[in-house]
Amino acid sequence: MGVRLLHLYSLELWGNQLTGPLPPSISNCSRLKYFQMAYNKFSGKVAIDFGKLRDINFIRLGQNLLGSKEADEMKFIDSLENCTALEKLDLGNCKFQGVLPRSIGNLSNQLQHLYLQGNQLHGNLPRSIGFLVGLKRLHLYGNQFIGNIPSTIGNLRALAEVALYENQLLGLIPDEIGNLSMLLYLDLSFNKLEGHIPSSFGSCHNLLALYLNNNKLSQQIPTQLFQLPSLSIKLDLSQNNLSGSLPTEVGNLKMLSDLDLSNNNLSGNFPSSLGSCASLSSLSLKGNLFQGTIPPSLSSLKGLLVLDISHNNLSGQIPQFLERLEYLNISYNDFEGEVPMLGVFNNASAFSARGNVRLCGGFVELGLPKCKERKKGKVFFPRFVIVILITSTLFIIICLTYAWCKKKSKSQLSQSSAKDRFLKVSYGQLLKATNGFSEGNLIGNGGFSSVYKGILDEDDNRSVAVKVLHLQKPGAQSSFTRECEAWRNIRHRNLLRIISSCSSIDFQGNDFRALVYEFMPNGSLHDWLHSNEPTSRLNVENA
Repeated sequence: MGVRLLHLYSLELWGNQLTGPLPPSISNCSRLKYFQMAYNKFSGKVAIDFGKLRDINFIRLGQNLLGSKEADEMKFIDSLENCTALEKLDLGNCKFQGVLPRSIGNLSNQLQHLYLQGNQLHGNLPRSIGFLVGLKRLHLYGNQFIGNIPSTIGNLRALAEVALYENQLLGLIPDEIGNLSMLLYLDLSFNKLEGHIPSSFGSCHNLLALYLNNNKLSQQIPTQLFQLPSLSIKLDLSQNNLSGSLPTEVGNLKMLSDLDLSNNNLSGNFPSSLGSCASLSSLSLKGNLFQGTIPPSLSSLKGLLVLDISHNNLSGQIPQFLERLEYLNISYNDFEGEVPMLGVFNNASAFSARGNVRLCGGFVELGLPKCKERKKGKVFFPRFVIVILITSTLFIIICLTYAWCKKKSKSQLSQSSAKDRFLKVSYGQLLKATNGFSEGNLIGNGGFSSVYKGILDEDDNRSVAVKVLHLQKPGAQSSFTRECEAWRNIRHRNLLRIISSCSSIDFQGNDFRALVYEFMPNGSLHDWLHSNEPTSRLNVENA
């Protein structure tokens, strides 16, 4: 192949069923910049001499069967030292079993994405990895790495994503992790890390998600961790040996959606400050030593859907406001009194109260004893009067508002159907999708806005265009309102599809407005009709 295609610029054969080893003759394609062979069935040792491909910019060999089980099967990394323009290296989800060589640190300082996840690489993480100062994404999860996380990782100040989960890493989390001020996502879960959680996490002011679960971490949770208003996706500290009370500063996490502190040794009263976490949709405190009653402040969490407080020492009566949840587990505590009958309390698959011997009532499937009947006294007459008054009032209201209700129901039905079409996105999701609204993702500027390319869902890798309003400019707010109104009233299959909108605040408390459109990779219709640039085609005969 390489003998005849000496001037080849891009080789993209991904997503096929190609088998066998990668041809070593590719080394002769000295002008190659893009090498994309992922999602095939290539196997065996990588014998390409990348040192001859000095202009290579993009190498993606992931999702193959590559690997020879030889001790030096990762030696080809050495030949990448001369690839000074390399920005992305993807070797993830293959069959590599070797040791990651120290020469990994000699790769281009232009390297931004390094993917080695889903292999069987073993040994220590080389300290030389700290020389890759241009890295933005480092994915090493799903391997068999051992030893400590090198402190040199703190040199990688451009890092936005670090995924080291599902390895066998030991020792302490290095304090230098606090140097990663651009970090958005960190996952160190399912390792054997121990000791305290570094207070230096408080310097990661852009952190959106933190996963430290399923390790051997101990001692108290540092208050600095709860002073990160940027945390909005998830904070998971479950399955560790953390102790002490939950700091009241947890109430500072006003943007956090998911908090999991389950299966630790946390104690003290159920923190009432959790009621300030206004964005919480899921909260798990199960398997700890919390005591006291459920604080009334939780009633302010209007978006809370899932609550698991099982296996604690909580007591008192069950608050009625919990009925609006979609899932509630209060098993194995010391609650008492009557179980409410409405909402989640009447759903056998969504409510569990086992192991609370002082509870009574509830639906039959709970198997609880009936509550003792209260003395009725002279309550029959007042109740009868109340029923008459309520019935009369309702009849009058129905008669007066019949016509208005019919019109209003149609309007609400139309509005609700419009809302269901759009995906709900937060400021934090848009920040991560556009890599922090980086210059590299900027695709256009206008009088009142800037447009960035981003990826909302990494599972389907679908690109979107995010239009961010410059609210500091006069007229930007009214422009946003007019555009939303136009999209609400206009429907046509040939118009660019809007995916969602975001009206929120950023992590500095400033107003934030954005519209999310479907990304059109081939440009606009205007560009195709009026562009003066010639369309380039591959000449097979001259190749």
